[in-house]
Amino acid sequence: MSHPLARKDDLIIKDMDSEMVVFDAQNNQVHALSPLSRRVWQLCDGMRSIREIAIAAILPLETVELALAQLSERDLLAERLPSAPTAKTNRRRSLAVAAAAAVAVPMILSVTAPRANALASVEKI
Repeated sequence: MSHPLARKDDLIIKDMDSEMVVFDAQNNQVHALSPLSRRVWQLCDGMRSIREIAIAAILPLETVELALAQLSERDLLAERLPSAPTAKTNRRRSLAVAAAAAVAVPMILSVTAPRANALASVEKI
């Protein structure tokens, strides 16, 4: 996917100051997007390339790639990103990605919300 598209179906989105909370009704998960991952996700319009997203977000390409990987892992993109080939990754690129990860982790915090019927089955003490 060279032009990432943010998934919008079955999502409830709430802006909270600089962060964004996304409830995924399909997977029953709640995601708290950091300001950085929020910015990247909002720029995923299906028209911009990953490089163009980095430019628009004023972020290093490696940081945007890391944010996109986390968004993809949490099914917040319309299509999953292909896994990066590890055999072809050179040392400089690996260091750049590691540096971006050290600065940005965690970009997205996720929890699975209990289903309503599961909550109803819990006995009151």
